[in-house]
Amino acid sequence: MQEKTIVALDAVSATLLSAWLCIVIFHFVFRQVIIIFYVDIGAWIVFGGAILLSGLPRWLNDVSDREVIGAFRLWIATCAVALILCMASSAVASPKLKSLQTELSSERTPPQQMEMLERNHARVANFSIQFLCIRAALAIGLALGLKKLPREVCSTNT
Repeated sequence: MQEKTIVALDAVSATLLSAWLCIVIFHFVFRQVIIIFYVDIGAWIVFGGAILLSGLPRWLNDVSDREVIGAFRLWIATCAVALILCMASSAVASPKLKSLQTELSSERTPPQQMEMLERNHARVANFSIQFLCIRAALAIGLALGLKKLPREVCSTNT
């Protein structure tokens, strides 16, 4: 694989990560329009796409770091952490948030329970926002870290 191809794939990865960051900003500005569920789906696509576009070609073509723990391994580990946070948000926070919203909108909920539900809803919403902010920070780091990744095939004698 030529260096030009790797640079082009890195540019596509950086564009995906930047586009998702714009969606996150729009989510904070227009919360009612962009639901966290769609931001989570976008995160899965973006972080998975970044690892497939920038990580997989390097791995398949044996482009590796010169150090034991170099930029490529750290970048892949950061992508893995972002995907784990996507899983936590999609599998834990979003379903709980949806079930609490359903219970809050129910007319049969007693007033004593409404206060507890509102506190739980606020707590889960805060976790969801924290997951989102951590993933946004990871996306910034991944986009900026693309420039540091190795681009040439290292020859090793075994």
